[in-house]
Amino acid sequence: MAQLDVTSFLPALKLLYPKGLAEILYPKCPLMGWMPKSTDFYGEAAVITPMYGGTRGSTTFTNAINDQGVVSLSRFLVTRVKDYAPASIEAEALMASANDKGAIAKALDTQIKGALYEFGRSAAFQIYSDGTGRRGRVSGFVAGQDFFTLANVEDVVRFEVGMDLQASVGVTVPAPTDPFVRITAINRRTGLITTDAAAGIETVIIGFADTWGVFRSGDGGNCATGLNGWVPTNDPGVGGVPVNLFGLNRSVDPLRLAGVRIAGGGGVMEETVFDAVAEAHINGAQPDTLFINSRRFAELQKSMYSKTWVTVNTDIPGIGYKALQFPTDYGEIAVISDPNCPTEEGYLLQRDSWKLHSLGEFPHFATDDGLKYRRLANADAIEFRIRGFWNVECDKPGMNAVITW
Repeated sequence: MAQLDVTSFLPALKLLYPKGLAEILYPKCPLMGWMPKSTDFYGEAAVITPMYGGTRGSTTFTNAINDQGVVSLSRFLVTRVKDYAPASIEAEALMASANDKGAIAKALDTQIKGALYEFGRSAAFQIYSDGTGRRGRVSGFVAGQDFFTLANVEDVVRFEVGMDLQASVGVTVPAPTDPFVRITAINRRTGLITTDAAAGIETVIIGFADTWGVFRSGDGGNCATGLNGWVPTNDPGVGGVPVNLFGLNRSVDPLRLAGVRIAGGGGVMEETVFDAVAEAHINGAQPDTLFINSRRFAELQKSMYSKTWVTVNTDIPGIGYKALQFPTDYGEIAVISDPNCPTEEGYLLQRDSWKLHSLGEFPHFATDDGLKYRRLANADAIEFRIRGFWNVECDKPGMNAVITW
């Protein structure tokens, strides 16, 4: 009789993912692949100490000695967040193919890729977000409807059919136990999302209305703090941006502790980028890479008179990205297209100031009991758990800029 044992599965897993799970995710999210990695996120929190001012001096010796002071240092206490994507396979399907490694690989591949897709979409959203978990805002909702429209249609890439949604008003976030509705259909051209709330979404999520924020169930306040958290589009304390981040009051020096902000105001993209680079240089930054949404990238590509393509290498062998070179007085800026970047924003970054910090590989199979799979107690199946314990860190926020087009 065919046996459901680990010997049958490990060869298939090695065949499918010889370099680990990261090689599947990073090509689909350029920012994630580009960002330096570290897998030693031990302890309760990571201590990040950006310097936002040096010692004081003077042209007069006595004044210089008396006023020298100390280096201005701050401290972010960055904590980890978690993300999970389980996948299960019926035992019968696996037993029926136990003598065929190729068949096992196919069964595994289908389920694991489904879990990796969900995990990858979640990570790609979070690495650009503010940590709240808010995926979009409601527009065009009328009581009694089982559907709503996203205020920004481009946010539709963050939603999937079958996803459970929670919602909250203003800047609040829902609790994991709050009521939810399930997406049954999505119109990706118009941003129209239909749910299973036949009597009206507001009958399930009490008070649901226009301008409310929508979240994947369980995500509220539990997501990684990405670019929009470290380098927000408003100064800390303005427009809902929190003053404190990881225990640090950023209002002491909003630019150096929360980055540079450039408002394009609908101007020519190429000119806006030049203005952003100049502002960054004025404030001591030397950015090397600009990430923009694929639609914006197409606009910039059309407007640039001369185009030079380069390959941006990463610290992962075999993974690199094509970029346009943008000339500046401090050298070339690589412009990379990323479909996960919000359309209304662009991020001008200095690579050595960023880190994707994780506890172990990001992502990885859960193997706490020494196995990559486990039998389910409530079904005749086995389950894989893909997970990550991580966050994004920036030790020099002032060396980076956000552009609003």
